[in-house]
Amino acid sequence: MTAKQVYPDRFGEWPGFEEQRVLPEIPEAERLFDRGRVAEIINGNA
Repeated sequence: MTAKQVYPDRFGEWPGFEEQRVLPEIPEAERLFDRGRVAEIINGNA
């Protein structure tokens, strides 16, 4: 999300907040890293 806010030309436009200031879900194809893989590493399952 930060990459979209700081570098919109490179990573696409930041969609902003939805109702009640809920963060929007970034499509998996636009994510910079695999969230599940990061969780595995943090939990020592890598």
